Amino acid sequence: MKLRSQRVIGGPFDEQHSTSECSVSSSTSTSTTSSNYRRRRNTIQFKNLNDTTTTKQQHYHQVPELRRAGSSTISTVDIDEDDYDESTILSDTLPELTSAGGVFYRTILTQFEAVFMNFYWNGLPWDGYQCRSAKAGLTGAFFALPMLFCNQNRYEQAWWVLQATTSVLADYFYIHTRSAWHGIDRIVAQLSLLGLVVRAYFFVKLWAVAMLVSLPVCCFTLATRAKDHNDISRWHWCHCLWHIVAPIGCMIGVYLTYNCPHGTAEVFGLDTFC
Repeated sequence: MKLRSQRVIGGPFDEQHSTSECSVSSSTSTSTTSSNYRRRRNTIQFKNLNDTTTTKQQHYHQVPELRRAGSSTISTVDIDEDDYDESTILSDTLPELTSAGGVFYRTILTQFEAVFMNFYWNGLPWDGYQCRSAKAGLTGAFFALPMLFCNQNRYEQAWWVLQATTSVLADYFYIHTRSAWHGIDRIVAQLSLLGLVVRAYFFVKLWAVAMLVSLPVCCFTLATRAKDHNDISRWHWCHCLWHIVAPIGCMIGVYLTYNCPHGTAEVFGLDTFC
């Protein structure tokens, strides 16, 4: 029941309304308490047909704004109806797609969202050192391998060393916490991919470019599916696979961009890519 307090104005009738003032004070205290409970919506509750109250438990992928904060399972949600705007959160506008195309699209969108809206986020629904894995983190050092095929181009060699360094720092040493290395790693990785694709477009056949890009992205998409299913062990292996397949694709791409223009791609089979 909604209670409304009434204030008695002082004056010559103060003595006549002393009893009313006491009741108003009690009503005001009760109204304040009721209002506090009513304003704070700690638990989303639903009533079934038998008028019994049940509590809805929500997982991290059902509440994207809490998923970005790193919570795996939640039972309470605070919602301010005046400030909450679903259209301002990019990933909230997408349905929970289970098809390969939907997961791929959501993976790409989440990466861009993390760069521009949540720079320090590690991208994982889990907390603490359980996220750290040598096979998922230290394998990021493989991103330095393309430097071996840069024909002594010191600038590009330094770039691939930077790519490997940011990958290891973000995915191993700081994977358990929020850090700027997560955002730096995403930016460097996206610039590496974009630069390699643009260069390969002029010297490598289009189908070869599509194949070299699609295989690593598929591995990354599998890792995203593992996070959706809250399977941390599966995510470790899928991210490890990403750190193996992606450097191999970068290695082949760098080799082709340096050798296809001169007709020196002598590795068996790769000459067909030019």
